[in-house]
Amino acid sequence: TRDDYLEKQVKRNDDLSFVYITTDHDMNCFVVYHKPSKTLMVTFRGTSSIKSSIEDIKAITSDVITPTNIDESNKKSYGNMHKGFLGQQIGSFHRIVYAMKMVIDNAHPNTKPSKDKLKLFVFGHSLGGANTTVFSYFYQYWKVQMSKVLQAPYLNVPLYVVSWGQPRVGTKIFARDYYKLMD
Repeated sequence: TRDDYLEKQVKRNDDLSFVYITTDHDMNCFVVYHKPSKTLMVTFRGTSSIKSSIEDIKAITSDVITPTNIDESNKKSYGNMHKGFLGQQIGSFHRIVYAMKMVIDNAHPNTKPSKDKLKLFVFGHSLGGANTTVFSYFYQYWKVQMSKVLQAPYLNVPLYVVSWGQPRVGTKIFARDYYKLMD
């Protein structure tokens, strides 16, 4: 019946928590948590404006920022990343991670999911796919430290990355390090 459908629809909406994040650099993403399956999803929107199209076209690269000290003597052993994609994440990475903690904490006010129960997916298409790659790279590098600082051990989990139709994000050295890190 119609009333039955509405009741299920409302119940299903209560199972979802989400935060929408947007920046001046035209980065847009949803952080969504599905409580019954303990699935956390970070989804990045693709190119949809002239501003982000212009950033996509600029093929300027920047050194990849990692926990290791990079100086002139060892700079060439580290990869480079598209400066526009990197810039979108530098200004928003911490906001996304904090939103991940917030949606889970709001869904589970008393008991948090354990590391072995939580599933984390990161999705994106086109520009969103590039943001997915950059976000997952830094997330893998920093997840242990972030989960301690945020007092959210459940965020120290493997992540699954799904991206399609994305432009090239970095150099061959960056790609090598990315795949090694994601292994």
